[in-house]
Amino acid sequence: MNLAFYKRIEDSTAHRLNREFIRDYVLQNPEKLQYLIEIALHEKDKIHIKACWALELIFEIKLELILPFLDDFLAKIGQFKDDSAIRPISKICMFLSKSKTIQLSENQETKIIETCLDWLIQDKK
Repeated sequence: MNLAFYKRIEDSTAHRLNREFIRDYVLQNPEKLQYLIEIALHEKDKIHIKACWALELIFEIKLELILPFLDDFLAKIGQFKDDSAIRPISKICMFLSKSKTIQLSENQETKIIETCLDWLIQDKK
């Protein structure tokens, strides 16, 4: 784990400029994307929500960057419980479902559909 990068995420806030700073940093340093995804997908990490926020902005611009991590991403999306993480993760799912360049397998589509439906029927806002 890159501690300086972790600290940078930890120090960020929900403000759009902070999230864009992390996004731009990762787009300029693509090797950091793996660390960001690891943090985001580790729900017990106290800053995973902040990592999810940045991932949403990254994949909104360059969705193809998710391809090496797609199976791990889809395997973990059902574990998210916090609304602040579910919102950006669900937006990434939307980007994937609307993509004209990324072809999801039937299993991948099913995982996204089932997870999003589970989120919808939860007794939460």
